[in-house]
Amino acid sequence: MENHNYTIDHREGNLLYAVTDRTGKYEIVEFAIDEPSLSGWKTLYETSNPIEDFHIMKDFIGVQEYNQTTLELNYINKSTKKVNNIEFKDEVFSFYFIKNQSDTSNAIQIGYDSPKTAYITYNIDLESKNKKVVKQEIFTFNKKTYGVKVLSALSNDNVKIPITLFYDEILTKDSIKGIILKSYGAYGAKYYPGFNAEDKVYVDLGYVVAFAHV
Repeated sequence: MENHNYTIDHREGNLLYAVTDRTGKYEIVEFAIDEPSLSGWKTLYETSNPIEDFHIMKDFIGVQEYNQTTLELNYINKSTKKVNNIEFKDEVFSFYFIKNQSDTSNAIQIGYDSPKTAYITYNIDLESKNKKVVKQEIFTFNKKTYGVKVLSALSNDNVKIPITLFYDEILTKDSIKGIILKSYGAYGAKYYPGFNAEDKVYVDLGYVVAFAHV
C-alpha cells in the first residue's frame, strides 16, 4: 500500500473502513479483514475535498469534510452508498465527533461551535436528521448583530484565498476600527473558525476578525 496515505478504523464484524487519497481524491473504502489488498477495496464515497475524520455507526458512516472555508457533516449509507448532508444555521462552523464505540445505534454526537455560536453538543439521529441539543455553553452576548461573511482575495502569486470575516453589523456599518487577520497553514493543517472569547471582545469594540484559509 505504497504512494498514498490512509487511516483505518474498525467497528464490528469482519469489515474494516479507511480514508485514503490513493486516486488523487479522498475516498472512504470498505474491505474485509482477511483480504486487505487493494484489489479488495470497495469505494463507498469519493470527494475532492479533504476528509478530516470519519465515524462508523450501525448503518452509516459520518464524514467530517473540509470545503475550503468550513467543515461539513456528511454521512453515507453503507448499503446504498447514498450520501446526505446535515445542515446547520451557521454558514461557517467547526465540529468534531464525540465517538462512543459501544453505541450500536444510528445516532451521532458532535461538539459544534462557530465564530458567533458558543459551544453546543448535538445528538443527531441520521435516519430522521433530527438534531437535539444535549449541552450548550451560555455566553452573555447578543448574537443578532454578529455577522459572518466569506469572500476571497488574490495572493501575490495570483492564488485565490478564501477569507471568513466575523464582525458586528451595527458597529461596522459606517466604519471599522481595524482588521485582525488570523491564519495557520503549516504542516498541512487547516484553520477552522470557531468560537473564541478573545475574538468576541475585538468584534464588540468594532474590529473585524478575518480568517484566511491558506
